[in-house]
Amino acid sequence: MSNNTISIETVSAPLYLPKLPVEKVQRIAKNDPEYMDTSDDAFVATAFATEFFVQVLAHESLQQQQKLQQQHVPRLSDEITLSYDDISTTIVQSADGHLQFLNDVIPTTKNLRLLVEENRVRYTTSAMPPHEVYSAYMMNDTAPKPDIVEIDLDNDENDDEDLTDQE
Repeated sequence: MSNNTISIETVSAPLYLPKLPVEKVQRIAKNDPEYMDTSDDAFVATAFATEFFVQVLAHESLQQQQKLQQQHVPRLSDEITLSYDDISTTIVQSADGHLQFLNDVIPTTKNLRLLVEENRVRYTTSAMPPHEVYSAYMMNDTAPKPDIVEIDLDNDENDDEDLTDQE
């Protein structure tokens, strides 16, 4: 009897896989109009880079929030939460501007009441009487309803005309 040994090559799985699904990263990349054919390893590297970027952004936002909380009010619990405003503030106040490219993706929000007071936004409401809303709902009326809220943004800071007189 001869001693025939069969050599089987096994492909070892990576020791660490990204937490982001590589298939989703691939699908997002393929939606880009400038997409070029890319290897699977490039998608894995992109998933890892995205994870790292999110970690850095979250870490810097947490540090920023902790600095602000220490200056104002001490926390009552050990729980730390991040809000949209925390992240947008971190982007605006990034020390060397390394997050400035996110300004148009994650803009700072503004208080609607303050914008109305500055005449930068016209905000009008018209409410339907409750019985009309209820009857339209019960009748399953598909006719166009009046606009409940109308918001017009005036982004031109040099425009001094009164927005409340326009109709």
